[in-house]
Amino acid sequence: MQHLRETIARLAEAGGDVLILGPSGSGKQTVARALHRQGPRRTRAFVHVACAALDEARFEAEMLGSEPQGRAPRQPGRLEAAHRGTLYLDEIDALAPVLQARLLALIEAGQFLPPGSATPRPLDLRIIASTGADLEALMRQGRFRSDLYYRLSGTTLSLPPLADRREDIPELFRHFLLMAAARLNLPVAPVTGAVKARLAGHGWPGNLRELQQFAESHALGLTPFDPRSDGGEAPGLADLVAEYEAELIREALRLAQGNATQAMTRLRLPRKTFYDKLTRHGIRPADFRPG
Repeated sequence: MQHLRETIARLAEAGGDVLILGPSGSGKQTVARALHRQGPRRTRAFVHVACAALDEARFEAEMLGSEPQGRAPRQPGRLEAAHRGTLYLDEIDALAPVLQARLLALIEAGQFLPPGSATPRPLDLRIIASTGADLEALMRQGRFRSDLYYRLSGTTLSLPPLADRREDIPELFRHFLLMAAARLNLPVAPVTGAVKARLAGHGWPGNLRELQQFAESHALGLTPFDPRSDGGEAPGLADLVAEYEAELIREALRLAQGNATQAMTRLRLPRKTFYDKLTRHGIRPADFRPG
């Protein structure tokens, strides 16, 4: 992550187009905004376009805008708003091929003609696109234009899933927890041993987004991993260790899609020990199988 931050700083100052790759929730939009905020266009607009929400019927109005027509006022489009700034194309893989061609033509032309206007307007953009899809595979399937791919992918940043940088999870959780507590005007909830077990044992398939939601739930006292709030005693060390062990077993079964042999291999446990622990914690491998 330190290397990623350094790379973002260099790319931001260079000012070129960037393609950001990464799974859902890994922070692609955060990186895009950092590239804009640290770059030479920082005083201009950062315009976010959700490509999944664009269709052929809306493309012209959303992207190009329109001139005054009768009583209808002039409506500037996204391209005009982003002129001399940054256009962020979120989920670029969701854009239909016909709109991919239209977008590429506008970018390459360096100008655009709003409906109802007789004079083209200049277009000076920094393009940042992001996707969680394999664009090269989509190209082979004919679902993504190769000319647009090569136009966008001159510089590519890949964001790792949270599971590949587990050592960052506690610090990120505390960051999100402090943010949530400040926003909600609440005292910072203690990070209990049970919460730490959850942080260490869970796979976080939703990445940063899922971790942030968990932190906000904890700030509100909604997590099921806090000490008892009913006046009873807080869990002791044995209970915390048991909860941690159970969560690690569940995570191994999730990764193995319910295959007990693969899970016990991942955990390096003998067969009898593994099944004894399943019985103790009430865990069934069948619950983790697809379907």
